[in-house]
Amino acid sequence: MGTQGYINYNPTLLLRQLGYPMQYPPSEESMTPLIVHGMGPHHTGILRNIRTAWGSSSSMGDATQEPGLTKGKEIVKARNKKEDLKRELEAAYKGQKRAWEEVDKERKIDEQMDKRASIEEEIRLRAKECLKAVDLVMCLRRAERDQALLEKQELIEMLMEAKREERERLGRMELLEQQIGHLNTELLREQFDKANLEFLKEHIQAELWASQERSQLLENKAKESILTVQAKILMCKEQLSVLADQAQQQLVATKSDSNFWEDRYRKVVWLANQALIGILEALRKVEWMVDP
Repeated sequence: MGTQGYINYNPTLLLRQLGYPMQYPPSEESMTPLIVHGMGPHHTGILRNIRTAWGSSSSMGDATQEPGLTKGKEIVKARNKKEDLKRELEAAYKGQKRAWEEVDKERKIDEQMDKRASIEEEIRLRAKECLKAVDLVMCLRRAERDQALLEKQELIEMLMEAKREERERLGRMELLEQQIGHLNTELLREQFDKANLEFLKEHIQAELWASQERSQLLENKAKESILTVQAKILMCKEQLSVLADQAQQQLVATKSDSNFWEDRYRKVVWLANQALIGILEALRKVEWMVDP
C-alpha cells in the first residue's frame, strides 16, 4: 500500500491509507489490523464495518458523477490542506531548527563567555598573586636597603668618630712634641749650664793654685754640683726617652687605626653600592614580570 492510500480504498482503513504524519499516539479504536484475511469470529466488529463500508459504496455512472466530483474536490482540498500542513510543518521544523541553532549558538557564546570569564578570573588571580609576590619582594628589598643604609650611616658615624679621635691623638702628639721641644730646650740649657760649670771648674782650678784650701773647698762644691747636674741630666734623658717611646707608639697605633677604619669605610661603600645595584636589578625584573 502506498503512502497516499490509493490501493484498497476503504473508509475504515482511511487513517492508515492516507499516511498522515502522527503527532500523538493512535487511539485504541483506530488500532485495527491492516490485513483482514484470516480473521475469525472474534473479529466480527471489524468485518462488519468493512462490509458496511463496501455495501454503501455507489457505482460509477451519470448519477454518481456529481457526488464523485464533490469527493474529488474534498480530496483535493484534503491534499492541499495536507500540503499546507507539510509546508507549515517544514516551516515550523526550519523555525525550530533555527531556534535550536540560535540556542546552540547562544549556549556556545555563553560557554565561551564563561570560559573567557574564568580565564580572566584566573589571570586576575595570578596577577594578584604576582603583585603580592612583587610587593613582598619590594618590601624585603626595601628592608634590606634600609638596613644597608642604616649600617652605612652607622659605619660613617664610626668613621667620623675614628677621625675625630685621630685628630685628638694628633693634637696630643703635637702637644707631646711641644713638650719634647721644651725638654730639649731645657736639656740645651742644662748643657749650657754644664759648660758654664766646666768653665767655673777651670776657673776654680786656676784659683786653687793660689789657695789650696779654697781650691779644695771649691772643688768639692763643684763636684757636688756636677753630680747633681748629671743626675738631673740623666733623669731628663730618661723622661725624654719614655716620652719619645710613648709618642712613637701612639703614632703607630693612630696610623693602624686610621688604615683599619679607612679599609672598613671602603668595604661598606662597596657593599652599599652592590646592594643598591641588586635592588635596581630586582625592580627591573619585577617590572618586566608585571608588564612584559
